[in-house]
Amino acid sequence: TSTSENISAQALNCMLAFKRAYHSAYETQLQRLAHDTQYRDEMVRWNLRTTFDALPDSASREALGRDICHLCFGKLLQRKGRGAKTDLRAKRAVVFTFLSSLKELEVRSLFALFMRDFVAGSSIDFSARCIKFTDLREIRVSVQLGFVNMFTDALQQMGDRVLPFLAPILVLLLKIL
Repeated sequence: TSTSENISAQALNCMLAFKRAYHSAYETQLQRLAHDTQYRDEMVRWNLRTTFDALPDSASREALGRDICHLCFGKLLQRKGRGAKTDLRAKRAVVFTFLSSLKELEVRSLFALFMRDFVAGSSIDFSARCIKFTDLREIRVSVQLGFVNMFTDALQQMGDRVLPFLAPILVLLLKIL
């Protein structure tokens, strides 16, 4: 078992401990998402749009979306083995395709996770006219390049789902370039 899988499993156990209705209804699917060898199959099987449309209110949809995005985010970063770059691109394609049916409210936390290293403060308000960014000189070039590559992959797989988050991301990209 890998370290990231252990962390994902422990984080999921913490989430499940709160016994939210949307967690218990989808506990098996969430556990498979946290598992390194089962997540791809689960992403193919699980129709997120149907699941989210069945939830009773926007608060539940936002919360489940946040939890799924957090579980999936580690998969977007994780590299292993010889063909790590190719494997990472393939993983990202699977994860972004899986998340592409989510609506703005449901996927917002994924884009906040993308930008967390670059934003001053603890949270990102995508509706704000101005987001205060960290001084890029304090952020390793490899992290900056990783952000550019991840956003490129997200744009390719998620298409217009990135539009609500595009303004601050473009500002950040311009700062990086």
